Amino acid sequence: MSWLHRFFDHIHILPVSDKITYMKIALVIAHLDIKGGAQRQFIELASHLVKHGHLVHVYALYYNPSETYPLPDTIPIVYTPSTDSEWQIVNQQKGLWNTLISFIQSRMQLSKRMSLLTQLILSNHQECTYDIVNYHDIQVEQLASNIPIKSCWMMNDLPLFFDLKERHVSKYHNHPLLPLIIAFEKLRYSHIVKALSSIIVLDNRNKQLVKNYFNTTAEIVRSGLHHSKKFNPGKHTGEKVILL
Repeated sequence: MSWLHRFFDHIHILPVSDKITYMKIALVIAHLDIKGGAQRQFIELASHLVKHGHLVHVYALYYNPSETYPLPDTIPIVYTPSTDSEWQIVNQQKGLWNTLISFIQSRMQLSKRMSLLTQLILSNHQECTYDIVNYHDIQVEQLASNIPIKSCWMMNDLPLFFDLKERHVSKYHNHPLLPLIIAFEKLRYSHIVKALSSIIVLDNRNKQLVKNYFNTTAEIVRSGLHHSKKFNPGKHTGEKVILL
């Protein structure tokens, strides 16, 4: 049985007609205000899902259409207004202690946006009943703890302090604070991972990192969802569908 069969085994697929079925999917990402690999992958995933008949709503913490790849007009987007970026704030700092202080400050600022986005997702979920939430890349996976909907996390990179440790950045790697921060982050993420239905990664390296830091097993899928396999998500009326 493929991972898609296992993962979608209990998800209800809503029939559109006798031959077509679709899913209601919330795709969530932190940054749609830059152009990067995660943004390109995210928008291509959204576009292909809509092309194959699925209902897709896009959510972003930061959105600037002039600074990212174009999103099809047929896909609605919900985002929180902002004038700054947590990632940019953190990366402007020098030294682990300043990075930690900056991270805490930015997390306090970001928490309001995260809370607002959580409310928006849950409000829309009451109206359309999402079958699944796809948290894409880092930051937004933390919403899973407060959103009781089946979910997957497309982890392209490790969260900040795990990533600093793993990359062996000289000015951080041997800092006496780092082991304490890592221990705290592991404890915090243990609750987040429990709230997720699945973690998806791009390669074996990231699969091993998920095992090392989160003590769970990730699935390797290059696109975030299989593009070549048909699957039957359970009992429903209609044909099997190809997600991407």
